[in-house]
Amino acid sequence: MKVSVYHFTDLRRSFAIVQFEGEEVGKLLEVLNGIDVEELDKNLRERLGLDVVALSLARGEHIYRGTKLEMIYLRIETEKTRYRIEVYDESMDVVGDEDALNTLDFVNSLVQLFVPNVVIRKRNLIGIG
Repeated sequence: MKVSVYHFTDLRRSFAIVQFEGEEVGKLLEVLNGIDVEELDKNLRERLGLDVVALSLARGEHIYRGTKLEMIYLRIETEKTRYRIEVYDESMDVVGDEDALNTLDFVNSLVQLFVPNVVIRKRNLIGIG
């Protein structure tokens, strides 16, 4: 898995772009397709220790340059932070309101929670402000 995280200090926003590679492709999407919002909530609370205030899980399709892609949308909100996540077969986009390093840690923890054998092979952290 490759991860690039961009942090805009003036906006208090981070954007992460995750690219799954080889056997990783489709794994997170497959796992998330197999659970409901209650199971997701339980995993986030019990296994990641998040105090979830609000949680959304939606499944749908996205058309990119004429190609239809299956996708999952997550919104995870705690007392301290919010993340909006789009998961596709080959990639994941994350928008958070934490700095780049915390966003990277969150992305890694979330992926490891559901697909433990996926590791970050390459990462870029960029601060803009």
